[in-house]
Amino acid sequence: MTFGSFSVDDLGRVALAAGTVGGFLFQWRGRPISLSITAPEPDGRLDDGRSHCEVRITGRVGRVPSTANTPDRRPEAFQLAAALRTLLPEGWAVRLLADHMLELQAEERLPLPAHVGELLIPATRFTLALAPYLDLLEEWGMGMMA
Repeated sequence: MTFGSFSVDDLGRVALAAGTVGGFLFQWRGRPISLSITAPEPDGRLDDGRSHCEVRITGRVGRVPSTANTPDRRPEAFQLAAALRTLLPEGWAVRLLADHMLELQAEERLPLPAHVGELLIPATRFTLALAPYLDLLEEWGMGMMA
């Protein structure tokens, strides 16, 4: 049976057809988080017959304060955004978007087919690791409404 981009086998495991992308969105602490899964290449089989897929978790986590609201906090906010690159876990990235929103991103590999619970593990790991960075951003006036 199919569920969006995913196919579901008789054991309840999900998989993607080669060249497709699936995923889901959720909110955590008022931040939009997306998890996207890119289908594995057909020739990349593991010993157990499964393939690795790429999982990308992205969260919009805060905004550099506006010049109109808090111009004195703006230079510090840009410094903190730059410093995050050295503070984040290995394999994570930070991007400053055109609208001055900060985005954090992590990637990992996961074997497919997988049970839905296995897809939730990277999302859970990301949100738990994200917590102290959200606290830091809020402390520096870089919440979602800055």
